[in-house]
Amino acid sequence: EERAQLIREKVEEAAQQKEKLRKLQKKVETLEQSLRLMAREFEEERAVARAQWQSESQADRAEVVQLRHATELRAREMNRVKKLARNILDQRSDVEAFFLEALAQVQEEVAASRAHYKRAAQHAYQRKLQGALAGREEYPRVRTFGKLQHSTNSVYRDVEEAEKWNNITAEKVDICDLTWEQKERVLRVLFAKMNGEMSSRKTLKTKMILSAPAGGIPSVKNAQQDSIADAEAHNLTFITQGTSDSSPAGGLSLPAIRTG
Repeated sequence: EERAQLIREKVEEAAQQKEKLRKLQKKVETLEQSLRLMAREFEEERAVARAQWQSESQADRAEVVQLRHATELRAREMNRVKKLARNILDQRSDVEAFFLEALAQVQEEVAASRAHYKRAAQHAYQRKLQGALAGREEYPRVRTFGKLQHSTNSVYRDVEEAEKWNNITAEKVDICDLTWEQKERVLRVLFAKMNGEMSSRKTLKTKMILSAPAGGIPSVKNAQQDSIADAEAHNLTFITQGTSDSSPAGGLSLPAIRTG
């Protein structure tokens, strides 16, 4: 009887252990399945992360290449701008040098023309005076040849007539028809405008377009009389016309030499 009881207990104990083992095996299988699932999810996440990293890395590399290309383009553009600015400055320097040279030449012509006119007027006056002394003609009016403030018959009054613009009525005027002081005024006005030294003034009714012939002073177009008014406001000084040899036909010249 005891032996049978012992066998039953052993059988029950074996059944319990078997059931426990089955549960443990099932639990192990469940854990292994969960582990495989976690491993698969991890691999998938790692693959996604790697793909994303590769994509971002490729995009970054493309952006770096694009930025490098843009930087190179900007650098080339800046070099072109610098070169263009350098060329503009060189050309501006050439233009300024030309204007200064032209202005100096005009001033020399002015001085030579004034001296020639003064000598011619003085010679004519002396000839007239000698004729009067010889009794061949009447005595001329007293004429002065210096810059006397109160003189009423000075050669410099005649010279001043060449500075006026009263005789210019045409819309288009050839620069060869201008007096030397008017040419000087035009050069000064254009030079001041080129340097941006003149402010905008009210537009006058009459416009002057000055064009130079080939080989002479360069063409000057769209020069307006308001520019001349600006030049006078800047206290620009001009002196006289014509070379000592000749003056342009039909143009503005010094007044006729007065002898009486």
